[in-house]
Amino acid sequence: MTETNTIASAVQPLVARTVACAPDGELLDRLTPDGFAWLRNGTGFVTGGVAARVAAAAVDPVLRAITAHNDVGLPGTGAIAVGSLPFLGTATATMTIPAWVHGRWPDGTAWRTEIHAVREDATSPSPAAFSGSRKGPGATQSRCLTSRDHWERAVRGVLAAVEAGEVTKVVLARAVQVEAEAAIDPAWLLARLQDREPDRYLFSHAGSVGASPELLVSRTGLEVLARPLAGTVPWPAEPRVIDELTRSVKQLHEHAVVVDAMAATFGSLCTDLHVGRPAALRL
Repeated sequence: MTETNTIASAVQPLVARTVACAPDGELLDRLTPDGFAWLRNGTGFVTGGVAARVAAAAVDPVLRAITAHNDVGLPGTGAIAVGSLPFLGTATATMTIPAWVHGRWPDGTAWRTEIHAVREDATSPSPAAFSGSRKGPGATQSRCLTSRDHWERAVRGVLAAVEAGEVTKVVLARAVQVEAEAAIDPAWLLARLQDREPDRYLFSHAGSVGASPELLVSRTGLEVLARPLAGTVPWPAEPRVIDELTRSVKQLHEHAVVVDAMAATFGSLCTDLHVGRPAALRL
């Protein structure tokens, strides 16, 4: 039995209605604190409200059971579920079927989807544009939580593990704590990231905000796409350095470790597999 928590009742079925709308304003202006955002180059979608919360492993049958009326018919329209999946495979994950979705396709087509219980009034509240300017968090202070000694020990440990053949590749990270005068608005932060990194995949969910140049996996129909990245040089760099990036044995090895792992996974699931040539990307 699938457990669902809907906005009306745990036993009431859901209905989704998708209609075309005018592509007015920025999608980020509609993002609410409880919402989810997935954007790239100003297109994508934002959500708000909760129609149901479903275990990730059981979301497919719940979505199929929703009565859908879709006047747009583009990929990504209709009833959808959003969420963040944990890295730990044994951890449980919950997906949210939002009460509304506002999206925009790269060709400019905009749509609105509203999802609610069948017994509710069909004219449920639609997402309204944010009124007023987004305010920043004021003055901020940051400090690195990783000491230089700790960092150097970690690097030496990784190098020793690589030399011993225990690991092939490790990505180290530093923890940085930022304190602000006021709460940081995810939509304000995403807007800054969008201005600085327009070609990135922007996301926001439950306090997790980011702008990634990488795409783990996307699927449209029967086509699956991934955009892995590995190997870096500081920017700005001379054209010669960037050109050498795609010929460096070290950099190509770092990239190949990621590509080979993903190709092995896709190769076991797909009938045709194409791996593109590495190319330098400015970030």
